[in-house]
Formats: sequence, C-alpha cells, structure tokens
Amino acid sequence: SCPAKLLEGVQHFVARGALDIEGLGAQWVRVLRDARLITDVADLYGLRLEGLVQLDRMGEVLAKKILTNIKESKERPLARLVFGLGIPHVGSEVAELLVSHFPAMQRLMDASEEEITQVPGVGPVIAASVVAFFGDPANRELVEKLRSAGLRMEADAVPEPAHGLPLSGLTFCFTGTMASMTRSQAEERVKALGAVATDSVTRRTTYLVAGSEPGASKLRQAERSGTQALTEEQFLELLESPATVSAQ
Repeated sequence: SCPAKLLEGVQHFVARGALDIEGLGAQWVRVLRDARLITDVADLYGLRLEGLVQLDRMGEVLAKKILTNIKESKERPLARLVFGLGIPHVGSEVAELLVSHFPAMQRLMDASEEEITQVPGVGPVIAASVVAFFGDPANRELVEKLRSAGLRMEADAVPEPAHGLPLSGLTFCFTGTMASMTRSQAEERVKALGAVATDSVTRRTTYLVAGSEPGASKLRQAERSGTQALTEEQFLELLESPATVSAQ
C-alpha cells in the first residue's frame, strides 16, 4: 500500500534476473503507479493496450512491445519468480537453491522453517524470512493472482541425460559471467554433447563452471556436495576434448 514500496517492488520484479520485462524501467513503472494502473506486480498482467496508449508519451508501438514482453515473462523459470517476489534475504542464487528442493511454488509456500533449513546453503535467517513472507495473507493472495495470470508455478523436471555422446551422464551448472560465450550458449554447447544443464547445484551435478563474479551460494553448495568447480579456461579445454571426460 506504500507508493515507494510499490515502486521498489515492481522495479525489482521486472528487472533482469527476475522476470526481465524489458521496457518497464523506473520511469514507466512510476507512471503506471501514479496512473493507478497497478497496485501490485500482478496487475502488470492485466494491463491493456487501450489503457497504456492513454499515458503521456506512450505510443502504440511502445505499448505493444511492453505488453509482448509482459506476456513472455509468464514463461520465466520458477526460481526467477521466487526471486522476483522480493522475499528478504532471498537473492537469485538462494531462489535457485529453494526451487531445487521445492520444485513447486505451493510446496515452498507451505514449507516449515525446519524443512527449509534442510536445503544445503540455506540457513535459519533465510528460512524464517521465507516462512514469514508466505505467512502474510497479502503475499499468498499475490501469488494466487500471479497463478491466475498464468505464470509458471512449477519448475521444469530435470531432463534425463542423453546416451552415446561424449558428455553423456554429466550434469553442468553455470555461475558468473563468461567472457567467451553467454551462459545460455554454454548450456547449449554441453547439451549438444549429451550433458544436462541445470540452474542449481545438487549432488547430481558433475561440474560447476564459474565465470567472473560467481554466485557465492553455488560455490558453497558445490563444495558441500563434492561437485568439481571449473574455471572458464578449464571448461573450454573440456569442450575441445570431450571424449576424454567420463561420468563420475
């Protein structure tokens, strides 16, 4: 109900790394709020062309682009949505850890502090914050509005590895920024060689490839689970000679 908090919450929700709704910068979020077209992040999915084009300096081309990007954001992975909700102490890496253990929004919403602290890399402060957030009826109502709007409330099932290819049986996770390629390109490279690429580190993860500014929680989880961490250089060397690598 606080205008400043609404602005901050929507900006976080639409940002890259969360729902990544391009075109909705701070200025337009403020305009939407001031025009009372949105009272929470779920209202973004109820915006209509006829309402947007009435806004000052909002032409039809821009309005259509924003609406297209809003529609596409419904397909973002569950971890991105959990992060986008703005739960205190839950960054993007922690959101991935939570979703790897609770692959459905309802399961996470109903989890106890004790259950959440069983997630490797998640401590009592985070667990208490998650339980408190979903213990607020207003937040649960917001999730239901997002569910009704068509956002994804379940994580993708981890695909079964391919067989007969050089990296068959291996699972890769990526963190940080790579200089030679984007993360999605790296994932496609290992998939083409028969490996599985996931968003979070689990005991099934064979390699964690760490670029610059890697996520601390993924590195900690890799250490706990015995996952081997590779630098970008080591990863590129592996790609050059994939046949010499075998599943652990």
